[in-house]
Amino acid sequence: AFMAPLKIDFFPGIGHVRRRVLLEELNITLVREIAALDMGNLKMIFGRQAWVIHQRAVGIDPTPVHPPASKPAVSEAATLSNDENDDRKLLGVISSLVEKCSGRLRVRGLVPGGAGLTLRYSDRAEVTRRVSLARGSFWDFDLYPILERLFFKACQRRTGIRFIRVWFQDLSSPSSQLSLFSPPDPAGKKKTRVTRALDIIRQRHGYGAIGYGRAA
Repeated sequence: AFMAPLKIDFFPGIGHVRRRVLLEELNITLVREIAALDMGNLKMIFGRQAWVIHQRAVGIDPTPVHPPASKPAVSEAATLSNDENDDRKLLGVISSLVEKCSGRLRVRGLVPGGAGLTLRYSDRAEVTRRVSLARGSFWDFDLYPILERLFFKACQRRTGIRFIRVWFQDLSSPSSQLSLFSPPDPAGKKKTRVTRALDIIRQRHGYGAIGYGRAA
């Protein structure tokens, strides 16, 4: 009853060649019309797949149903008000997206093992680049340079960009094991304190209350 009134465009396993045969030569447009065909006619059209097609047409499919595999990820996207090809402005948008993602990663206490960037141009052409992260970090000052390099690899056209998406995936808890050989990084500690201060201000007054100049 569910399959019968559907158009054959929704029928799985037919293919565009056989769909054209059904439509143009046999004037078959609905699934119930396929179900009404005898096996001889079905074999002429679908060959060895005739029995499977008939089973599907009457609503029988033994294929097990599996839920889609979900991989935890953190992403942010921006649709620009105008097409933009100024690298400085585009990197500012990417910086802001990375800051938002890294803030969410810190709240969840997770570090990413991979990152990605998608750019969509004004002519709707789209390019995506991904990279694995050797060092797990949820600090934007570690993550932004990686996305900046991805941007220059991905952005090879001078056509204006309309949409940008940044994401981080393969999330895991950071390792508590300290390095035995790496000396302390005073600059890194300062950046950490500054970022923590930004987080506190944003929690109290909203994300737009403060930010880096490059994201302006």
